[in-house]
Amino acid sequence: MNCSNCGNEIPMGQPACPYCGAPAPVDMNMGMDMGMQQPYQAAPAYAAAPAPAGNKKGLIIGLIAGAVAIIAVVLILVFFVFGGGDADGTYVCSDYALFGINMEIEIDGDEFVMTMESTYDDETETIEGECEVKGDEIILTYDGEDLACPYDAKEGTIDFEGMIFTKEK
Repeated sequence: MNCSNCGNEIPMGQPACPYCGAPAPVDMNMGMDMGMQQPYQAAPAYAAAPAPAGNKKGLIIGLIAGAVAIIAVVLILVFFVFGGGDADGTYVCSDYALFGINMEIEIDGDEFVMTMESTYDDETETIEGECEVKGDEIILTYDGEDLACPYDAKEGTIDFEGMIFTKEK
């Protein structure tokens, strides 16, 4: 192939004439028909595009969700593993002790037994049923009825229709 500017022969694969520097003529079929490799051309240099800005809203939501999950795990550990919400035990009401009436509630898992004794006539009445702790209430179920009793796990008290039962230690 000859240079169109100076007429000298340009070696195959050279992008420009080595004598005058004029660009070599391009023959689209030249390398293909002869099984020759096309000349190397460097890729154009581009400025690096800035990385897209992160989604800050998604990051904040992710952090909040993570914090909520950690708090939930801590609460589960405190109330169920370490016994912070364990209502099992014996609760005694001393409100009517002056009148010779002793009352207690025994909670064991999901069952309860309430005992009322009168020291004057030696009578004992017992109520048995199911028990479920729901947050700050204990639901006592007996004779087909549900009775929601306010429950303070920290103080260890149950309010059974105005009578306060305190957990024995």
